[in-house]
Amino acid sequence: MSCEVMTKVFNQMGDKPIKLEELAQKLELSTKSISQAVGNLIKHGYATRSSTGVYRLTDKGKSLKRSGQPLIINPGPEKGYQWPIEEKDNFRSRAWKAIRIKQKFTVNDILMLAKDGNEKQAINQLHIYLRALTRAGFLMELKSREPGYALTSNGFKRYALVKDPGYLAPIFRRRENEIFNPNNGEVLSCLKA
Repeated sequence: MSCEVMTKVFNQMGDKPIKLEELAQKLELSTKSISQAVGNLIKHGYATRSSTGVYRLTDKGKSLKRSGQPLIINPGPEKGYQWPIEEKDNFRSRAWKAIRIKQKFTVNDILMLAKDGNEKQAINQLHIYLRALTRAGFLMELKSREPGYALTSNGFKRYALVKDPGYLAPIFRRRENEIFNPNNGEVLSCLKA
């Protein structure tokens, strides 16, 4: 959820109840993104639901709007994030270390370095992770392929690390379809452009 969308929604709301469809029409955004933004505003006490699909600002929201201060919402858990985030020893963290070491690689290169035998469907996990990292701009698929084993094989895809954000492995949040970079707190979308 973008803070920009949440701020736009917050600025359109007021004392009078407003319908979800009306917000979507005014802001030229999808009802889904508006709904998510309003949900976050409700969660943090800035808005309330009058009835199904109808929302308005709470006293806390009105007070913030009158003060002219910017809307700032911590995207982390209630207690906040511990910083810096501790390094984990899991398959994706080991895969990230291998990616940083190899710089240019195939899936098999990373599997050999990162797999410890306890993973379930390691190759599938790695494909999902590499696809997310590629869409977020950390990796790039290379045009040249490594020769395959079979005569009719097209070869193995090769990847290159193009953006190295740090030693902590970027975290793929599958439900939100985004990558969280624990090195600097940045969140990047994995949606196809």
